[in-house]
Amino acid sequence: GTVVIADTFNDRMVLFSRKGDFIKSFCSPQMKRPSAIAVLIDGRFAVKDIHSILLFTATGEYVEHLKHATHLKYPYGLTMDDDGNLLTIETTKNGHVTIVIMDPMGSCGLSRVRVDLGLSKEKAAQSKPRFIAYQGHNTILIVDLG
Repeated sequence: GTVVIADTFNDRMVLFSRKGDFIKSFCSPQMKRPSAIAVLIDGRFAVKDIHSILLFTATGEYVEHLKHATHLKYPYGLTMDDDGNLLTIETTKNGHVTIVIMDPMGSCGLSRVRVDLGLSKEKAAQSKPRFIAYQGHNTILIVDLG
């Protein structure tokens, strides 16, 4: 087993052994501010940066940008559902959050589900949905820091 860290401000990923020994660091020239990671069913890593999802092998070799996910709007968080789909959230300051669902194998495009948080205008301006987790049984958890 390994520990994978998104080193956001150094624009890289770092791989460690379970005992904490450094294995390697890796990146892609296009990767900017990686901040979320999910391990795919086939062992590859999906990494969310400021506008896209990148795919790496289990050993850290860059594979590609995920098709259909190269122009995300202020994405935060990354998780995987029971079907192997990746989920992230796009945020705005208007009291809405958009859940983006995409197939990491590239066979399908992506879909977006817009959720109205039911906030007043002033509360909506303070809303900061930042984290997403998939709990199973089609339950998605989102944390709003605002």
